[in-house]
Amino acid sequence: MRSSGLRIRYASAPSSRMLARIIRDVCIMNGVTSPAVDALDVPPTPANPYNVDDNALSIPRTTSQVLNIVYAGGRSSGGFYPEGMNGAIATQ
Repeated sequence: MRSSGLRIRYASAPSSRMLARIIRDVCIMNGVTSPAVDALDVPPTPANPYNVDDNALSIPRTTSQVLNIVYAGGRSSGGFYPEGMNGAIATQ
């Protein structure tokens, strides 16, 4: 990954959690802002890079709230999953 002359090398493929952290950190370092996805979301800032509560736990969301985020507001497809997903909780 390259950004502003910064080069990061990995001995093996990074996990999705590591990639999310790298993307979030690079966005903060470069002043990239993002809107809140819903009323619970707190967009990353240098002072608050992770969306957690006072106990450093992630903000609890219902299944429907998570699907609303990953489908970008769609009912059963869109966003990160334009073709939808399969499984027991694939639809809001």
